[in-house]
Parts: sequence; structure tokens; C-alpha cells
Amino acid sequence: MAQTKMQKLANVYEDTVYLCTRGQFRNIETGPSTRYPVSLIQSLSANHDQMISCGKINSDSYNEANIMSSTAEPLQLVWDVMNGNYGEFTNILVLSMSSGTGPGNGVEVGNMSQEAELYRRTTYFKATTRELYPLQHELILTEKVYILKDSSYNVLPNDWLSNQTYSFVACPTLPKSEFIDDGRKFISENAKLQMRERIFAIFQMAHGLGYDALILSPLGCESYLKSPVQEISSMFKEAINFYKTSFKIILFSIPESSKFSII
Repeated sequence: MAQTKMQKLANVYEDTVYLCTRGQFRNIETGPSTRYPVSLIQSLSANHDQMISCGKINSDSYNEANIMSSTAEPLQLVWDVMNGNYGEFTNILVLSMSSGTGPGNGVEVGNMSQEAELYRRTTYFKATTRELYPLQHELILTEKVYILKDSSYNVLPNDWLSNQTYSFVACPTLPKSEFIDDGRKFISENAKLQMRERIFAIFQMAHGLGYDALILSPLGCESYLKSPVQEISSMFKEAINFYKTSFKIILFSIPESSKFSII
């Protein structure tokens, strides 16, 4: 009996787990992973800016960031950035659109979500354990993640691993219950505020920890979710405008079918 696409994807993940636990990548370390409440990120970011203003640490301000979007998936953009296609960068932070209920967003059963794809092709799963979940108004920073497989799930050459320095930040969107009127509105001003705070927290974390490149996706505008896309796009634009001198590049992975826009 022929396997379904989800069964094939589940097998890909099983193979990745095997390679990282008993196979050729078993000695590769990933992490650590740290959970940060949004409120803590806000205070750390404010403290970072205060220390700069007092001259206690050097400013990491750049010329206005290069803001770009692409229909390529996030790991392809990581690959392109690491290969110098967009310039020279020291620290790269990649957004993982997390389910918030547990790690991997259904990767074990072949879910086709963005986060599941990250688990299938990288060492990300090794550092994001169930003890870190559930997530509500929190983010998880995972450092030192390695890409192991290309988009066809072929294992990459070992020499690729030595050139990687990037991190993932897992951030959950709001649940479906927080959107009404067939996804055209937030259910309340508090729900809208929480969405905005989560988006800003991604930028605040990256800025405060010294990342110079951001690879983002349209959080809150996933294909399965009916949500106020234009309003969420505006929140991202607001964050970009506020932090545009904190990074060298802000690169968005936006599917062709998405109505999300940063222009």
C-alpha cells in the first residue's frame, strides 16, 4: 500500500532523529533553549537601550536595514544568507511559528507546518523539549541550530555544518478563538495587544542579544488560520520601522498565496 505524503514526512523526521541520536550527527550539540516571558524580553530590551544611552556598552546601530521579502521557504533563506547572497552577517535569528502546545507542531505525524519542517531538516528538535511548553505569552530562544537536510530531504555534506551560526526563536500565534467575524477582527483589544507584543518581542529579543540578521515569517497569518492579515502586517511594519537601525537585514519568507505584505 502506497504511503501518504504525511507518512513520508513522518518517516523523514524519524530518519532525522536517528541521524542525530545514533547516526552520523549524534555528536552535534544544539542549544541551549531558554524560555522568555514577553514581559521579561521587554524589560531586557529597555535595559539594553538604557545601557547604550549611558555609554556602558557600545551601540549596535547600523544604517537602515535592508528590508526584503521572498517566496523561498525559511531554511532556503538561511542557506542563501549563510552563503553570502545577501551580504556579510555575524548572528542570524530565524522565526519558528510555534503551535505553543508542544514542540514540533505535529512533526511526528507528518504535519506540513513551518515548525514541523524545521524539525525535519535541522537539529532543532534536540533542544526543544516538552518541559518548555506550553507557551502562552512566551518565546523560546534556541541557539546553535544546524541544517542537516535540503528541501528534498537529502543529507547535506558534513563541511556545511562547520559554517553555521544561527538561532531559532519559537513564538506562538494567538489561538483561533481570538479572531472573529470570519477572521477579519481580533476578538478584543487585549487580543490585539498580545499579538502586537509578541511581534515586537521578536525584534526586542534579537536587538537585545546582538543579532544582525532576522529571517521572519508571517506569524499570525498561517494558511490554516483566518486572521486580520492587514492589521497584523501593519504591526510588523511598525516593528520594522522602530528597529530598522538595529539590524543589517530583515528578510521575510512569505508564501505566494499569502496576503501578508511588508511593503
